[in-house]
Amino acid sequence: MTQGQPALNINIAGQQCLVRCDDRSFRNSIAERYSTFLTTSPAASTIEVEVQVRSAPIYAGWEPRFITHPGVDPLPLPPDYDPGRDGPLQAYEAATMPGGLRVAAEHSLRGEFNLASRRGRITQERNIYLFHTALRQFLAYLLPLEGRGCLLHASGVALGGQAVGFFGVSGSGKSTIARLAPGAVLTDESLALLHNGGRWVAYTTPFWGDYDPGPSSVESAPLAGLFHLVKAAANRVTRLSWQEAVRELSQSLMYQIRDPAYEAALFRQACALASEVPCYRLEFRPTAEVWDTVSAALRE
Repeated sequence: MTQGQPALNINIAGQQCLVRCDDRSFRNSIAERYSTFLTTSPAASTIEVEVQVRSAPIYAGWEPRFITHPGVDPLPLPPDYDPGRDGPLQAYEAATMPGGLRVAAEHSLRGEFNLASRRGRITQERNIYLFHTALRQFLAYLLPLEGRGCLLHASGVALGGQAVGFFGVSGSGKSTIARLAPGAVLTDESLALLHNGGRWVAYTTPFWGDYDPGPSSVESAPLAGLFHLVKAAANRVTRLSWQEAVRELSQSLMYQIRDPAYEAALFRQACALASEVPCYRLEFRPTAEVWDTVSAALRE
């Protein structure tokens, strides 16, 4: 770790991230953006991350495929990619290395995470969203491999002391349903799900999408149900079979990395969620009445 720099203790879903940065100004930016996740309390699970801020172009002792071998083994387009909505694709890659993970974005980010030591190194331009990208990828990689849980590409809302998750592809309505929520919004993009004390618990995260209403008043809540979102002309809920739930959840677990061990760990999380948490398909119109449909399904 960078010597002489105070560590920021960031707690995300029970994972204490000790972050040191060699740039005081950017360290302050991290502290400000993650202010509600800063803690002085010890945690049972800790990772250490060193951040080095540099000007582009940024290189490492390794280079991703999209840099070194243009046109060879190209990364596939996301199935829901819409150029008009999503803009130009950025060259991005997350890939396993012996003992860990590597992540890269353009010439602006290089990150490595060692699973055994639970230590990461990020070299990046001065951009808080690049730090989000690397830290979220580290956590998404770590949680399933340690059997703790997963990050789901989902919004989350706390209702009556319980949490409800809404997942689906980009554009399916995760941020929309978060804006309509009558309860505290945990996230509209990356919901942390951990298996604690014999039950699944949903946690707020600092990784937001289109809708960021500010710090959530709820840090975590027992998970009451998961809803696969489909925009429609009317509100309707259908209970998913175990097989359907596993298939749909597998498409929304963050992130897909082509590695057999990681893919098997994600599949185990999807199977456990489908077995232990009620899962539904929610066809919905973007109005507040959708919450009556959600509440009715949870009461059954």
